[in-house]
Amino acid sequence: MTRTLYIIAIVLFTTLNPFLSPADEQAKKSTVTESSQQKERYEKNMEERLGKLGRQLDDLKAKAAKMTKEAQKDIKQQLAEAEKKQKAVSRKLDALRRKSEKEWKNFSTHVDQAWDEFEKAYEKAKAHFKE
Repeated sequence: MTRTLYIIAIVLFTTLNPFLSPADEQAKKSTVTESSQQKERYEKNMEERLGKLGRQLDDLKAKAAKMTKEAQKDIKQQLAEAEKKQKAVSRKLDALRRKSEKEWKNFSTHVDQAWDEFEKAYEKAKAHFKE
C-alpha cells in the first residue's frame, strides 16, 4: 500500500513538474527584469548627479581663473584633486555598466565610495571661495 502511494507520488511529481517549471522561470525572469531596471535607474541617477556636480566644478574652475595668481595657487590643487575624483567616479560608473545584473549591486558600493570622495573633494575646493 505504501509502495503504491510512493509510486503514485513520483508519477504525479514527474508529470506535474513541467507545469511547475514555467512559473519558476517566470519568477526568475521577473527578478532579472526588476534587477535590470534597478541597475538602469541607478546608472541614470548617478549620471545626473555626476553631471550636476561636474558643472558646479566647472563653475569653480571658471571663478578660479578670474582670481589673482596668488589666490589661484591655493585653489588649483583642490580643483585638480576634485577633477581626479570626478574621473574616478566616471571610470567606476563605466565599469558598472559592464557588470551583469548579478554583479552590479555589489559593485555599486565602489561607485558610491568614489562618489563620496569626489563630493568631499568638491566641497573642500568650494570652501576656498567662501573665505
